[in-house]
Amino acid sequence: MKRLIPPTVLALALALAAGAIANVVIYQNNFSKKKDFKRIERLQGGGKCKGTWKGKKAFGTRVNGGSRECLFSTPVEGDSKQPDYTIQAAGKVLKKTNKKVRDKVYVGVAGRANRKSAYEVRVFPKGRTFALLKNGEEVAGGKNKSIAELDKRNLIRLSIDRGTVVAKVNGKRLAKFEDGSPEEVRGRKTAIGFGSVAKANKDGFGVIDSIKVFVPTP
Repeated sequence: MKRLIPPTVLALALALAAGAIANVVIYQNNFSKKKDFKRIERLQGGGKCKGTWKGKKAFGTRVNGGSRECLFSTPVEGDSKQPDYTIQAAGKVLKKTNKKVRDKVYVGVAGRANRKSAYEVRVFPKGRTFALLKNGEEVAGGKNKSIAELDKRNLIRLSIDRGTVVAKVNGKRLAKFEDGSPEEVRGRKTAIGFGSVAKANKDGFGVIDSIKVFVPTP
């Protein structure tokens, strides 16, 4: 992992950032070292949400049967209420995911997150669908041909600017949500997500090989 801004100024950068296109990278992680993997911590989903240092080059994830929705936080956290930033991650759902649940397993990113609250975008490669959520409730979703299929890398991006939330995949917009009540999302963390919304007791697998967090220019 390479930090472009020292950790002591991450909070200050987030506090100052407002009102412009996110274009300053303040954090990135490609999991090239074990200490980089260890900096990603479980945020939501309980004890069954665990990551592994996959091949010493990625964050590996597994859903151990049934429905499980996991978030793992990065070290970046806003110092003010309703921080504006963009989080981007490259990940994929693996083909070794059980065939019965492949269309229910997702990879994604989240912002303004805490243990109970977040904006989150989920990409389901099998079926090429997505869901944009606010505090666990879907506000946009559907099919999109820009989503790469199983075992293929998707670059997932979520931008939050005041009450405007934009989700993209592989450079193409999935959804734009204008939130009239952004104060209802109370978290400040950035996170990566992986999980399954299947009822069947079957395992799902995925990897995330890079993360970047951007803030708007002051």
